[in-house]
Amino acid sequence: MTITYAQCSFCKQAVDAPSRYTWHRVAGWERPGKAGGSDIKGREQQPGFAHDDCLSRWLNGTHGQEPLI
Repeated sequence: MTITYAQCSFCKQAVDAPSRYTWHRVAGWERPGKAGGSDIKGREQQPGFAHDDCLSRWLNGTHGQEPLI
């Protein structure tokens, strides 16, 4: 198994690019899926990788904030 590292778009630390737990930026066409998710056609890989925690903090507006404890 080959591990390829990239830089997280948020924290700038190394991220394991092929890992199932690494988010990849994509572009494409989306429509609502049958079971509540979504269908994406024409998916194109875009530059950008992120740790799960970093993306979650960005989505909830707390990216860049220091923990209180």
